[in-house]
Amino acid sequence: MIQLARVVGPAAFGAWSYSQAWFFYLLRAGEFGLEVTGIRAIARDKSELNQRASWVLTLRLGMAAALFGLVVLLVFAGVIPSGSSNLVVLFSLGVFPVAISLEWLYEAVQRTRNVGLARVLKGSLFFLFVVLAVKGSEDLAKSAIYYTLSLSIPAVLLLLVARREFGFGRLGLSWQKAKELLKEAWPIAIATLFSQYSLFFSTIFLGYAASERELGFFTAAHRLIVFVWAYGIVASNRVILPTLSNYFRESEEKYGEFLRNVTRVLAIVALPIGVIGCVVARDFINLLFGPQFSSSSGVFQILVWALVVAVTRSGLEIGLIATQKQNLYLRGMAFVAVLHTVLAPIGYALNGIAGVATAMLVAETSYAAYLVFVTRSPRITRVTVSVWRIPAAAALTLFLLLVVPMPLVLAILSGVVVYGGTLVLLGELSSADRLVLRQLVGI
Repeated sequence: MIQLARVVGPAAFGAWSYSQAWFFYLLRAGEFGLEVTGIRAIARDKSELNQRASWVLTLRLGMAAALFGLVVLLVFAGVIPSGSSNLVVLFSLGVFPVAISLEWLYEAVQRTRNVGLARVLKGSLFFLFVVLAVKGSEDLAKSAIYYTLSLSIPAVLLLLVARREFGFGRLGLSWQKAKELLKEAWPIAIATLFSQYSLFFSTIFLGYAASERELGFFTAAHRLIVFVWAYGIVASNRVILPTLSNYFRESEEKYGEFLRNVTRVLAIVALPIGVIGCVVARDFINLLFGPQFSSSSGVFQILVWALVVAVTRSGLEIGLIATQKQNLYLRGMAFVAVLHTVLAPIGYALNGIAGVATAMLVAETSYAAYLVFVTRSPRITRVTVSVWRIPAAAALTLFLLLVVPMPLVLAILSGVVVYGGTLVLLGELSSADRLVLRQLVGI
């Protein structure tokens, strides 16, 4: 993505990111919560694996066809800006490989190695396509085709491996069973759509309200944040979802203790990202994208704190799903979606793309407060009381980086060492924390 931005420039990259944001909406609509409910069901009863896999594949392929048809209708109706319509159609072809991807199945049985290999292959293919074949903005349409191919090849390979390993049967399900699966999944589906809407509403809004260059500056910073948000938070959450589901079934005590530990570790991981990222933003953006994207650094400084908030509260969010409190999850997602919709235009009117970034931070902080309130766990309250050492270590790190100017790499390394070393000296890191961290990254 970074290489693509450097080659095509801010304006073309803005159009590319806008078109991909539409695809991400289609991706979540096609998933419709079926992966999450499938993971939860199989984690609780492995005997459901074969039947559930066949049902989900059948249903998602049908939904993919319907969504692609909808995109074509929207393009003909003129809803999509004419300059991006071809890109949006090309990206929307990606709903088909996503529909057959069985990464969720391996997550359900807690065998994430195959998932990791599939994602490495996906990213490597796209990287090679971009480096070898995209030479300028004239290759923008080709890059969308390459992106779809990078999704398709790993999805097909993983499907073949899974069918050989698990032996699930032919595709197909009754209309009654389809209704049952959709009824089970719809609260999570709508909530996930709201979540995706919130994550990319700023990009869609700026696609209509801002110039292509402004859109490119915003999305360059935004995509760095989304890289961690979507591929880090979402992946780690789906790794811990089966564990939380099992603990909730076995013991409320175990569930509460694990949720507390997860929230603690996420807070420990998140704070240095915000502190270091905020200080080195300009040098970091210039290193990755080049001086032509220097206007992205101010947006990055704000959005990195939205990421900190999102990482810290993500365990509480997945806890609502694990305990089947889908309605609370849905209300929270609707709440934050409304906030993004209202605040983004206000932020843009007040302070341009930096104002949109600030609106995103305010909305995500408000949603985090909602999650703490509805969780109503004394263990979560104890997290906020007992972790004063973590912000103290972050404050010391911030002070050092501001007082002692350093080159980019040295600043990042020094920040990590000072932060981690301070926590160790204060006795804040335990073996339980390290165990939870290993689970979060799928080790």
